[in-house]
Amino acid sequence: MGEKMTNLKRATYSAAIKLETAQLVVDQGYTQEESRTSRERW
Repeated sequence: MGEKMTNLKRATYSAAIKLETAQLVVDQGYTQEESRTSRERW
């Protein structure tokens, strides 16, 4: 029981990525998941 919990690191995203994602969601009706997967293909 005295084991230390490991800290998981959260992903950090630049302002440019956040803006791009927001534009895809608002302008093209993407979901957040769809916008993420579309960026991964580039």
